[in-house]
Amino acid sequence: MNSPSLTVRRPYPHPARLERKKPPMTAAVGFVYDDGLVFCADTKVDYPVKANESKLPFLTFDNGRCALQFAIAGNDINFPKSAITRCAEMLEKTDFSTATIDSIKNTVEFSLAEFYRDHIFTHPDRMPTQLYIQMLVGIWWRNETRLYALHETVLLRVEKYECIGAGEYLSKYLIKQYERANTGPFTLTDAAFLADYCVREAIDYDDKCGGEADIVVMRNSGEIDNGYRTALYPNYDLPRKFQDETWRLLRNLGEAQMQGRANRKAPEIVSGFCERIQAVEAESRKWESRDFPESTLE
Repeated sequence: MNSPSLTVRRPYPHPARLERKKPPMTAAVGFVYDDGLVFCADTKVDYPVKANESKLPFLTFDNGRCALQFAIAGNDINFPKSAITRCAEMLEKTDFSTATIDSIKNTVEFSLAEFYRDHIFTHPDRMPTQLYIQMLVGIWWRNETRLYALHETVLLRVEKYECIGAGEYLSKYLIKQYERANTGPFTLTDAAFLADYCVREAIDYDDKCGGEADIVVMRNSGEIDNGYRTALYPNYDLPRKFQDETWRLLRNLGEAQMQGRANRKAPEIVSGFCERIQAVEAESRKWESRDFPESTLE
């Protein structure tokens, strides 16, 4: 009698796993603060060649009375750039004498959805990890700004902040830490600090991010530039140095606890920590006047 053959059944991959989208290159964030919007993105580009370029395209319409600010992410940024071109062509036909910020948003959404249907969904070699677009859109119209995030064919209103790209997970983690410690009104100081810090940390930590942190401020008045009082006062190394000292403090307190000397050693350990924090801040200010002259800090 022949023994039955052993058949090993290999389960098919779950559809959700097949469709799971890996985040495209870039670390980009957008914030709503009390007088406008702040955008920041890295500048690393791998396609068609490795280079650095801005991922914050900017458009104006109606003789400068309407403006759009984008932050884009994608493994091939030609796709989001082409989508923005399509958007600009459609907005050029808008009758701004009767336009509202909602109608401008609807036009942007329609043009981006058209592009998605024409060039993303129908692409013969479409792979979620290659042709997936992420985008933040800021609209300024009549002393009002709004922030939206593109989700395939729809624009979703963003009330506080949104992060896109490979650095999304890290940026949201850092923002939640900051929010836990700062619960007051969200100002330009908060937005500029967080935008710059999140993107710089992503550049340091994630190999899909790189280049420099490119930042733009879009104010409700219509002023759009990258001028702001230094975001990471007084230099970009200060938060990390403070973190290093905090970890040393926790390690020293833990060591004292393990040795049964916490009650006696804790005041001395904390006092030493405060002295080192003051020394780090004083050392950081030595070059502030050189890199940020007083006349530029307004």
